[in-house]
Amino acid sequence: MRLRTLSALALALAVPVILSIVVEAAGTCFVGGHLYNRNRVISEGGVIDAECYGTIHSAPFGNWGMYSIFGSREDRHQFAGWHWSDKKWQWNSCTWHPDFDAPPPLYYNEPRQGPRVSQKSRQGELRADSGWLMHSPRQTCQARWHNKVYSIDGFETRLYDLDWPDDSEHTATLKYGNLRIRMSCSSTWLCEGRWGWRSPNSVSPSNSKVSAEAYILLSTAEK
Repeated sequence: MRLRTLSALALALAVPVILSIVVEAAGTCFVGGHLYNRNRVISEGGVIDAECYGTIHSAPFGNWGMYSIFGSREDRHQFAGWHWSDKKWQWNSCTWHPDFDAPPPLYYNEPRQGPRVSQKSRQGELRADSGWLMHSPRQTCQARWHNKVYSIDGFETRLYDLDWPDDSEHTATLKYGNLRIRMSCSSTWLCEGRWGWRSPNSVSPSNSKVSAEAYILLSTAEK
């Protein structure tokens, strides 16, 4: 009789442990994010050679897309310019050629300030990309990320003039360096972290004269 009682007690004590493991393992925490940009500028004196003479497109304007860890380049308003054409806000994408250089205002929309002019987007803050970055199986988001730091090393955005149906042409890469984003959780599965607004640490090629501020919003979800 005593042996049966001990066995029943051991089973009863084990049940909560088993249930706890099942609940903990029931969900997977995914981390995703949204990338925004603003204050997009291309200044006079650059060497962008994308929409120039000799292409099937009309020089010098082109729509720009963006590639980052959050998503691929797409033919939409990922990096909106200032010249409205083909239902897109486009850029002067042939800044090296004297035919498309300043001072004619047709190619640089920013009024002259001293000796220089620039192209400035007529659109404000835009969401460029959204995507899932990683997941943590058998762990709640709160357990994994509350007051923890999400690291993105060597974050950059690569810009392209979209020459459909031709291949897209790389115009510039904006490099923002190593990001450290602290997460805060408001529930078991919902955590958030923010980074920005920041200007790039460097641009490649350096003589492309392109710049834009970036902002990142990270959030978690159970899947």
